[in-house]
Amino acid sequence: MASEVSVFLVGQRRIGKSSILAQLRHLESSHNNKLLVVGLHGDMMYSHHGELGQILYRRLYREIEYQFNSQGMRISKLDHRKPVDEWQIIKVLEQVRDQGFKVLLLFDDFDIAFRGNDPSVAMVIRSMISQGHMVAAFAASLWPEHMEMFSDQNAPWYNVFSLVKGIGNFTVEEGKELLSVLSHRSGKEFSEQEIDTIINIVGTQPYYMQCVGMLVFIDTEFKNEKCDRKKELSYGVDRAVYEIMFHHLIYIVSSLREEDLQVIKKISEKGGTEKTRNDAQLSRLQAIGLLDEKDGTYYVANNLLKNFLLGMPKEGILEKIRKTSDRNPEWTDFAKATIRKSIDETIKVAVGALS
Repeated sequence: MASEVSVFLVGQRRIGKSSILAQLRHLESSHNNKLLVVGLHGDMMYSHHGELGQILYRRLYREIEYQFNSQGMRISKLDHRKPVDEWQIIKVLEQVRDQGFKVLLLFDDFDIAFRGNDPSVAMVIRSMISQGHMVAAFAASLWPEHMEMFSDQNAPWYNVFSLVKGIGNFTVEEGKELLSVLSHRSGKEFSEQEIDTIINIVGTQPYYMQCVGMLVFIDTEFKNEKCDRKKELSYGVDRAVYEIMFHHLIYIVSSLREEDLQVIKKISEKGGTEKTRNDAQLSRLQAIGLLDEKDGTYYVANNLLKNFLLGMPKEGILEKIRKTSDRNPEWTDFAKATIRKSIDETIKVAVGALS
């Protein structure tokens, strides 16, 4: 808020974007009692019919009005029977500023609202940010092809935000620290080998580590110190994969373009690919947490995604996976059985290496 920099956070679902917005709300509010934090969610917008710009105006106004009223202040009334234009909202924001307040707009899951690619929304946001009426932090589960809307000079979102930041996975060091701290709090602290095993299987994707850790905690919580940790770790990972994470993997793969999917599948088969100067596609896939890079080599971010793809048929992957997404029971059962074989072997080898 001090530097008035507006940001757009991009990353796959369950990568931690909403958590970052929640932290922003807490940190900024605790340091500034003259701050109006307006929180919007894509579901609010997409569940209504009509021009997204109009919906945004009205939602923004209602949030500001509510917060001002709660502090005993009033702002200009809108006639909700008529369309709202930009200047009416600008006038409201000027009243907020004249009272010594600043507005921080936090917009989560923006991609849900943006399905129609309505340029009026970009015009609304650009106007309010550029005139200094508010600072914004947006988060969306956008994919590589969508990043062009920020870099193309002819695109409506070009130069709206000061920073467009891809949210990827934790580093290995961060992942190890997270598992160590959380398992210590549970009273069943993981050994270094157990932590290495978990990361070897699920990588450092926050959601995957949380799923595995949670189920291992549950499985060991009521057992004595002599319980078979190798068995419980294997069981916890297995449950996490097939009860919780399977559909997240389907979501990731079904959201990709065919050419991106084929690149990741090829890297899965080769075990990695050398980094070159002309690797914009690979850089975008890394930015959203699907690839990692180490010592000049790109590799698939976790063995779950790798084995998921290796277990898929060579032809028509997207078509079949999208049938899964459409709740096709026959294909879902086939996909689970095919993937289970490759992932089971990964778990067995990794956990078997524990002393």
